[in-house]
Amino acid sequence: MQSEEAPGRTPGESQASRVILPSSAGHHPSAGAASASHRSLPPECIFTTSFYDQSGYLREEIFYTGAQKAADTFRRAGLKSSQLRQIYAGFLSFAGPLREGRIPFEQARERFGSFYCERIVRQFQRGILPEVVKTFFDLHRDLILSNTQEMLAFFRYLTNIYCYFGESERTPDRGFRR
Repeated sequence: MQSEEAPGRTPGESQASRVILPSSAGHHPSAGAASASHRSLPPECIFTTSFYDQSGYLREEIFYTGAQKAADTFRRAGLKSSQLRQIYAGFLSFAGPLREGRIPFEQARERFGSFYCERIVRQFQRGILPEVVKTFFDLHRDLILSNTQEMLAFFRYLTNIYCYFGESERTPDRGFRR
C-alpha cells in the first residue's frame, strides 16, 4: 500500500498499489495451461452452412458426436458446469420466447447480441471463460443470426452439450461423477 497527500486525501490515507501483471494475465488459468488440442474444437462440433441436413431435419451430430465432443472439449479447457449453466440460461432467456412466438426474430437477434457481448466476450476478456467457448460461439454466430430456425437449432445443440457436460464440480460426498 502506498500513501500520498493529494486533494481529497488525508495524510496517511491508503491508496491502491499499482500492480504489474504478466502478459498472460487476463486469460483463464486452466485455459492457458491446456494444450492446443484442448482449446481447439473437433470438426464434428462446427457447423458452417446449417444445423439441418439436406432433408430439412436437424443433423445427427447435434444430438450425438458433435455435442459429446464439444462438452468434453469445454470440460478439458476448464469450463465449469456453473459457467455452462449460466450460458445456457442466458441463451434460453431469448430462445424460449422466440420458440413460443412471444418475441420476433429481430428482437431475439438483438438479445443474442447483448448475450454474446456480456456473457461470452466480456467473460472471456476477464479470463473467466476458456477461449474454446468463445471460439465456439464465434464460429456459429453468423449461422445463429441468419434466421429463426438456425437460432433455435443452435439452442437445441447447446442444450445437448449442456446435457452431456454433466455436473463436473460435484464433490465425492455430493455424488461425484467424474
